[in-house]
Amino acid sequence: MKYRFYNKSAGYHPKVGESFYRLQSVDGNIPNKRRQHYLLNTLSFFANGISDCKRLLMLIEQVETNSQEQVLIEGEDVEIVVTKNEVQVNILVNDDWMDNPEGVFTLKEFKLIISAWMVFLQLPESSDSEVVITLPETEFESSI
Repeated sequence: MKYRFYNKSAGYHPKVGESFYRLQSVDGNIPNKRRQHYLLNTLSFFANGISDCKRLLMLIEQVETNSQEQVLIEGEDVEIVVTKNEVQVNILVNDDWMDNPEGVFTLKEFKLIISAWMVFLQLPESSDSEVVITLPETEFESSI
């Protein structure tokens, strides 16, 4: 499974120059629609900047080290429940997207995605900026 974080040109503005959209995609042999919908499409709702990513990684570490049993992360129309074994992503604008099994990810996968997203956010805004991570599909395959 390959996650890709990259910029796409949004056009040229006479005062600020070229601007970009931050995009994310996932490719692989297993169905990844749920990963795109629940995880990648919501990143900017709860991890819009580097400081957000650092805070998330700190909260994840608290769960991993048993300082916290569970943490709730609230974002813009998104809430994330982090436990030792899994992460539940809830999209609050649709009841069908709340507590949906398709929104469940391993803590390890979630942490890797947040870490890669943070690295991407530190890169200059240009069409050359890209972060690609490859994860073994068998490790993150879901019964969904």
